[in-house]
Amino acid sequence: MRAPRLARLLRIAYTWLPRGSRLRRDVLVIAARGGLEAFNRRDWPVFVDQYAPDAEYLLMPGPGALLAPDLRNRYVGPAGVREFFHAWDDAWESFEAHPDEVIDMGNRYLILLRLRCRARGSGLEFEQRAAQMYEWERGMIVRAELYGDQADALAALGLAASPTRPVGKPLLSDADCP
Repeated sequence: MRAPRLARLLRIAYTWLPRGSRLRRDVLVIAARGGLEAFNRRDWPVFVDQYAPDAEYLLMPGPGALLAPDLRNRYVGPAGVREFFHAWDDAWESFEAHPDEVIDMGNRYLILLRLRCRARGSGLEFEQRAAQMYEWERGMIVRAELYGDQADALAALGLAASPTRPVGKPLLSDADCP
């Protein structure tokens, strides 16, 4: 959305919707899909406008950490997020992110996703099941955590990982995604 103030007001209004309501679920699914579509087309301003001045964007360590050369583990504020996206863009010739599931946790939500990337220079291609957690305050992202492994993200957030899980109702499934 190219109207940052309107977008922020809509994000604030979203938080007022009852958790578990169909409207809240639908809004979250649309937002997650739209955000990942913007990521896939490298529309970085869509992301940068959503971050609070002191927001943290963190690449989380762990056994399944992202193969992300030349990226720091922590970026701060919109300028830091912009720097992260430019560094990400420099590292990868192509990349796509597709949502598997979105989990609503109140002022936070977790997107379980599939990343498909091809490294710039080497041409190395890989697919990784990753996760992105966003924490919101006053319509702005105050913390984002990127996990290279979905199980790491679920464990860090106190959610059970199992093939038969639902921790709540998944908002997306493989059948909903390309």
